[in-house]
Amino acid sequence: MTLVDFAHVIQYLMDHAPRSEPLGQRYFTSLGFGASIVLRLVNDGWLRVLSPDTYLLRGDSPSLHGTLAYLSHSIAGLHVGGRAALSWRGVLHNIYFRERVDIWGAGYSSLPSWAVETFRLSYHPSYLFDRRMPSDYGLAPLPFQREDIRVSVVERAIIEHFAIALDAASQEDLQNLIASLRSPRPNILQVLSDYCVRRDVIQVIKSMGELEGYEWADRLTA
Repeated sequence: MTLVDFAHVIQYLMDHAPRSEPLGQRYFTSLGFGASIVLRLVNDGWLRVLSPDTYLLRGDSPSLHGTLAYLSHSIAGLHVGGRAALSWRGVLHNIYFRERVDIWGAGYSSLPSWAVETFRLSYHPSYLFDRRMPSDYGLAPLPFQREDIRVSVVERAIIEHFAIALDAASQEDLQNLIASLRSPRPNILQVLSDYCVRRDVIQVIKSMGELEGYEWADRLTA
């Protein structure tokens, strides 16, 4: 490759590559850039190596949303769930500094160390619901945010959070969370409850909701 051609490669990346989002070998392959070009970009300082086959443009830093979008290319069913989804959807207001971000996906997967350390990501395989339930049920992007980053709706997020926190969190914390859940959509919560394989989780959610005197809890079939 001539210096002129290589300069065109650099200019294309500067103009068109997504910002704040890691770039994988799949991205470069889609552009027709082979391993030798990527290696040269690294050696010349145009790309920074985050982990094997994962790069950032010079001067760029990964954002949480960009990292989630990147991970979604390799982890099927990736979405933000549990407590993080409740926070993002405005249910939780007492947010801790650098709070853990629970993400879920289809099957077991390991997250790159740089993503875990930078954003406190915690991965959970989505074996919480029966496989007969559509995998994207109760998932949607946040309003006016990236369409490729899916976040659990409140009804799914509460089940996911209880599945993780039931043995670790205090009863008071869980009860306070249920107290803030004043108006979940009963039909969606019931569908998710019907498919949930953790019956103990559904029973606790129902019992705590009944303690608050919520009609949705009385109607929920556990």
